[in-house]
Amino acid sequence: MKKTLVAMAALAAIGTASAQSSVTVFGVFDASYSINKGSVSDVSGIAYGNLSTSRIGFRGIEDIGGGLKAGFWLESEFDGSSGAGQSGTSLDNTAAAVGGANGLTFGRRATVSILGNFGEFRIGRDYVPTYANESDFSATGRVGVASSIITQVNVVGTTRSRASNGIQYVLPSNLGGFYGEFTYAFGEQADNAGIPAGALEDNGTYYGGRIGFKTGPFNIAASAGKTDVTRTGAGNGSGVGAGNTAAQGNDRSVANIGASYDFGVVKLFGLYSVQTQDNTVANGVGWSTLTAFQGRDLEAKAFAIGVTVPFGKGTFKAGYSTLDLENGLGAGTEPSADKIALSYQYDLSKRTALYASYARVKNNDSAAGAPGNTGLTAGGGSSVRQRGLSGVAQTSTTSSSNGFDFGIRHNF
Repeated sequence: MKKTLVAMAALAAIGTASAQSSVTVFGVFDASYSINKGSVSDVSGIAYGNLSTSRIGFRGIEDIGGGLKAGFWLESEFDGSSGAGQSGTSLDNTAAAVGGANGLTFGRRATVSILGNFGEFRIGRDYVPTYANESDFSATGRVGVASSIITQVNVVGTTRSRASNGIQYVLPSNLGGFYGEFTYAFGEQADNAGIPAGALEDNGTYYGGRIGFKTGPFNIAASAGKTDVTRTGAGNGSGVGAGNTAAQGNDRSVANIGASYDFGVVKLFGLYSVQTQDNTVANGVGWSTLTAFQGRDLEAKAFAIGVTVPFGKGTFKAGYSTLDLENGLGAGTEPSADKIALSYQYDLSKRTALYASYARVKNNDSAAGAPGNTGLTAGGGSSVRQRGLSGVAQTSTTSSSNGFDFGIRHNF
């Protein structure tokens, strides 16, 4: 009898344990010595996140029975060169970042989820679907000097990588190779916001999706996303002011398609991307400001190809990418740039890697003297740069720029 009771107690304890949450602390510490060389000035020093973004996070999952699970994910970026936290949340999906200076916020991801055979529903802040394509189909990565030129410009604003206030649905993994995700994020504006009343009601609303197919060594996916943005009053960049009566659309969108094929000895990548901003606000054309002349549409078209080659405990990576910034004003006012990138990653262990990267950018067809017009540098841009450096080197509109990263990354 006693043995039976002990056995029953043990089984009950096992059942209780299996239903409890499992929580994991994880992260990346990536630090490098980086050089950003321009035709006008250079910048060098200790940077961070140039192979993988430095971060710390907490995630957990619980089996709640009936084939369902609940989970959460909190992830924050930090500056590995100084220890400072990086804020990244937003009041809505078009406002500037907020949060205490150097405060640690979970701006990379903050979601709670329900998972089952139907897939996964997430609520909170997370990557937008178009970001996944940029990550999956960029041979040289999305961060650091070697990243594709596609990642270096941002016509879209704060929803280029992530959206707050979102509901996301992820397809289940048992669809015969098909996969995808869809996101709707609320701008959370009052229905009478703006002048005239209601002009800004949809401001900051985001919606996007991704659908792909993967079988064996082949992978292909397409994605698109749009953020509704309305500005009121000529020359008023985003908000509401006395006397502003004209409501003008300033919507931003991204669309891309990517593919890869793994031959074993080499893996090939390709990615095409289009970013657009309707009815731009300010005058000027150039990589630094990424604006067209007021009232014109702004469009950034980019294409990237690349390869990765495993070699012993390391991997060689190479990529070529090109980008054109169009504003409808004709030749000589629409800058373009080409970028080549080389990188080598040597894995000391499953968690620790050394890396060295080089990139060169050539600026073309820029309009010298246009307001805010400067060339694009190899390690700089509106979206991705050699983070942790005090600034970005300056390059003239028709010159070349070079960049280097020498670093170490540790996953924990």
